[in-house]
Amino acid sequence: MAQALSTCTERWLRPILRLATARVVVLLGRRAQQPFLALYPGLAPVALSGPQQVEGRPRIILQVPHSNAHVKRANLFPLTPDQRGAVRAHLRGV
Repeated sequence: MAQALSTCTERWLRPILRLATARVVVLLGRRAQQPFLALYPGLAPVALSGPQQVEGRPRIILQVPHSNAHVKRANLFPLTPDQRGAVRAHLRGV
């Protein structure tokens, strides 16, 4: 799986993001987060970053643990009310 993930990330992630109009990118779990952050080293490994330019578009990056991850969860959606408001405003294009 690691080799397939590496190949797909290197070959397809940038072209897909260049074409995608998504305003929010959700990275679910470490297997999604690590290659994405390696490809875009300016992003911090935090629950919410952005909006930042990713492949020519302003995007918010959400990083959440996978539901099967062995981490203690205080809540399943680790954003503050202000952060959730910022994501909603970005989705609305405000």
